[in-house]
Amino acid sequence: MVSFDSFEQCVIKLQQLTHFKVVARVKDMSDLMNGTRWEQLMLRTRISKFNFRFKYNSSKSVIRNQDNNSLLDSFRSPFWLEQKRWFVACHKETLDSALNVYSVPEFRPHHVFFYHNNSYPPLSTAPPRIEQQSFYNSNIDLVVKFSESITPPLYHFSQVDSLRLLGSTLPSVSILMSYVDLHRIKKLDVSNISTILVGELHSLFDHTPQLYHFTLKILNPLFVLPRQLRSCKLENNGQSIDVDQFCSICSSIEHLDITVESKEIMIALIDRLEHLESIVFRLGNVAKA
Repeated sequence: MVSFDSFEQCVIKLQQLTHFKVVARVKDMSDLMNGTRWEQLMLRTRISKFNFRFKYNSSKSVIRNQDNNSLLDSFRSPFWLEQKRWFVACHKETLDSALNVYSVPEFRPHHVFFYHNNSYPPLSTAPPRIEQQSFYNSNIDLVVKFSESITPPLYHFSQVDSLRLLGSTLPSVSILMSYVDLHRIKKLDVSNISTILVGELHSLFDHTPQLYHFTLKILNPLFVLPRQLRSCKLENNGQSIDVDQFCSICSSIEHLDITVESKEIMIALIDRLEHLESIVFRLGNVAKA
């Protein structure tokens, strides 16, 4: 089992070590979450750059409240915050509640799920400027689940490359712009939006000039895809498509991912989409040959 003692024994032997990075899954967080012990160890070495990420699988017995600032108190000494400017953050994962403790900005989250009752940004020792830079102004893939009770983020997400939207209806452009800089979006996924009005989608396209990849569930015959769009994924779950209609709307697509139910549709799409460079067929109810 990984422990502080094992790290200490290893580091002390490496007398010329200046950069130390460690990533580990651990069962006991008690000694590794002791910033004072790490501080004492660092003072005995030549280490000038220290980054870590620990994942604790038994977080339910360790942390009762994610907003409990005392969890990171030992990492708030002058050594950590002023002398070294080494900042630490932690958050619980949505699915299994595992606790992640990590250095920022080195191990900042690259995939963010933002919804009505989650805590974002993660609890951290970083000052506001570093917090904003690490959690909002760095490249991320963002998933936003919209509901009536959702609260806008503390800061604007300014470097989102991939945006996935969840909810009953497509939010207006003005609402989305209060969350993210739409002009930077390269990938957009609306396949989990129940109702999409054509006008709202076209307005969203108008505000995403760098959009390259688009994922949707149903291809409305009234949709007009933006000219710069080169990649499309249709989450049609085996629902039949009108090949003529699809090829008309997606005539400039170069990369396609789609579920089909017959060999004839496969052949038709390959023959008629002249700009295709790659295609992924997910087989629905294709009859055995």
